[in-house]
Amino acid sequence: GAKSQLVTQLNVHITVSEGPHLELRCNYSFSVQTNLFWYVQYPNQGLQFLLKYTSKDSLVSDINCFEAEFNRSGNSFHWRK
Repeated sequence: GAKSQLVTQLNVHITVSEGPHLELRCNYSFSVQTNLFWYVQYPNQGLQFLLKYTSKDSLVSDINCFEAEFNRSGNSFHWRK
């Protein structure tokens, strides 16, 4: 049968000037191992892939200084730059 999954992003839209620290906080609820993906969308552009989380990782990062930390006990997955 189908498994229930929910990801809640506390800030749907955020606008910042170039340079400052940024953190997007997400909470999740799912009952099976899963992959999580982060995308960014700049004005007048399509989605651009940032990060992929698999259940074996607790911290993922990419070459553009984006990183996301997975907290299984807190049911959170926070992204920052």
